[in-house]
Amino acid sequence: MKKRVKKYKLNVKKSHSKAQLNNLLLSLLSYAQIKTITGKAKTLKTFAEKEIHFALTLDKESRVNALMRRYGYKKIVDAMSKYIDFIKSDKELPLTGFISSVKVGFRSGDNSELTELKLFKADDYRKSMVEIKKSTSKKITKKKVKSETNKTNTEKTAKDEGFLAKIGNSILGRKNTGPSIQNKQRAKSRSGI
Repeated sequence: MKKRVKKYKLNVKKSHSKAQLNNLLLSLLSYAQIKTITGKAKTLKTFAEKEIHFALTLDKESRVNALMRRYGYKKIVDAMSKYIDFIKSDKELPLTGFISSVKVGFRSGDNSELTELKLFKADDYRKSMVEIKKSTSKKITKKKVKSETNKTNTEKTAKDEGFLAKIGNSILGRKNTGPSIQNKQRAKSRSGI
C-alpha cells in the first residue's frame, strides 16, 4: 500500500530526472546559490539535503570513494568534498537544514514561479571559493603565457613558409595552386549527378 510517499516526477524520464538533479546539485555546490522553478527547487532541496547528510557521515578518506560510486563523475565529488570540508570546520554545524529556499517571483518568459536555493553559510563559502580560485589562477596564468608565446612563434613560421612558397612559385612562373586547390573534388551525391 502506497501512503504518504511523496515523489516529484518533473515530467521527464527517470534517467533525465537523475541527470537533471545531479547537474542542479553541482551548480548549487559550485555557486552556493541558484534560481530555478519551484518544482525543481523542492526536488533538489530534499535530494541535496540527503546527499550532504550522507557525505557528512563519512570520514575524509572514505568520502571520495563513496561519492565516486554514488555519482560516477569527479566534478560533483570535488565540489561536495570542498563544501563538506568547509562546513565541518565551522563550530555551529546544524544537523539538518543545509539549504534554504526563498520564492523570488515569476519568470518573464513563461510566468513560472522561481525559487532561490542557498547553501548554509553561502556568503562565507563563496568568499573561500574566490580565495582558492585566486591562488590557483596565478599558477595557471604563468603556464598560459608560456603556451601563448609558443603558439605565436609557430604561427609566424607557418605564415613565413606559406609566403615563401608563393614567392617561389611566382619566380618559377607557376600559378599559385596550393594543396587545398589541387585536392578539391566535387562531392558526389548518391544519385551520381
